[in-house]
Amino acid sequence: MANNQPFDEVQARAQGTVADATNLTYGADNAATRLQNDVYQTYQEMGLGADYTAYINQVATSLKSNPGFDEVAAAWTNHNARRFDIDTDGNLAQGEISAAIRSTHDPLERAILVSVRDQYQDIRHAGGDGFLGIRKNALEPDDFAGYVGDRQDRRNAASAQGREQAQSRYLMQPLLSTEDGNPNRSLFRVLDNIKGGERDGNVSEGDLKSFVKQYDRAAFNGADVDAGVFTKANRDYAHGLLQNWDTPEVVALRGKHQETTGHYTTNRNNWYITESSLLAASGYARNTNLYKTFETPKPQPKKEEVLDPYKDEELARQRAEFQQQLETHVRQEAHYTVKKGQGFDRVARDVIRTHSNDGSYKDEHKVIQFSNSIAKMNGRNNRLDKAPMLHPGQQLQIFDDAWMEQQIQERLRAFDNSARRFSTGR
Repeated sequence: MANNQPFDEVQARAQGTVADATNLTYGADNAATRLQNDVYQTYQEMGLGADYTAYINQVATSLKSNPGFDEVAAAWTNHNARRFDIDTDGNLAQGEISAAIRSTHDPLERAILVSVRDQYQDIRHAGGDGFLGIRKNALEPDDFAGYVGDRQDRRNAASAQGREQAQSRYLMQPLLSTEDGNPNRSLFRVLDNIKGGERDGNVSEGDLKSFVKQYDRAAFNGADVDAGVFTKANRDYAHGLLQNWDTPEVVALRGKHQETTGHYTTNRNNWYITESSLLAASGYARNTNLYKTFETPKPQPKKEEVLDPYKDEELARQRAEFQQQLETHVRQEAHYTVKKGQGFDRVARDVIRTHSNDGSYKDEHKVIQFSNSIAKMNGRNNRLDKAPMLHPGQQLQIFDDAWMEQQIQERLRAFDNSARRFSTGR
């Protein structure tokens, strides 16, 4: 038995095998071969010990939950069919697969054979029904090859469709893009109504021609043409759609429909681009709002840097100290020490007198309003709530956290503005 490997090394080895076995880039046959080679090499290095057992169990568990496992299992079984072909007729019957499942002690081999057993009929049908529908009820090499080939074809088709949909989404973006997701601000809606009258939800070659002509005429006459959707970029885009109207890329945006003549049904290209055809070409779900999907808000201007771009380290240190002192001072400002004989009304009047010089402390309505605010901030129902009574030396909060934050930010801005003026004069 080989020396015990650290757990993370065994785990990494198992993950590498799973990655090889699930990489279907070059087909399931290639992945099955890599799986078999990885397992054999690991067995040669580890032997039949605890490390190998942990490795093979992890590989089996991980592969069973992978969506490509059935395909790799079919290819692997085809490669190893002779091992399980009891009657040596070159085929695998259901009984032979079941016998192999019962006899194996390898968790990975068991998982593979169970997968083949469970998809037995799918694999068998992939090879066809034979001459006149007569063939043995067993899996032949062509069945495995047909099953793997069909799955590969489906993957290739899905991949090709994904590339086409991505290309369509890229191509349709100028038609649908707005800053706020409002359809009526889109180039598509403008093109739809470029000739006037009612919108019909269609964009035709004629609509594109009208847009290009209107732009060119306005530009020739010196008008301000770069307003709204009437931009040079959109003009060139519309002209590009016209020039490529019958190419596969633009036809994909237009979509197709079926026409039946007698006993024949033919797929025909649509004459127009519609919102429905764009949605179909995009590959998005039916309930997708394309205008919201392609919404591209204008980038917001960056907020002014707190400190000047020269990044003076001494200034930064001074600002940090100032902010710390400022926060302490503002917290003190937000509190009030009760004096002898004061209730909430007298506290409120004194605070207003201290923080203003306009005589507003004489405004009874303002005093009562502020008095109620202070009382509630300190756990009372209102200014007339006497329980418990205020006593000299008691600390009351007179301004809330929002006020404190506002004060701190305003004074920091004043500091920063002063720092910028200072740096300009350096």
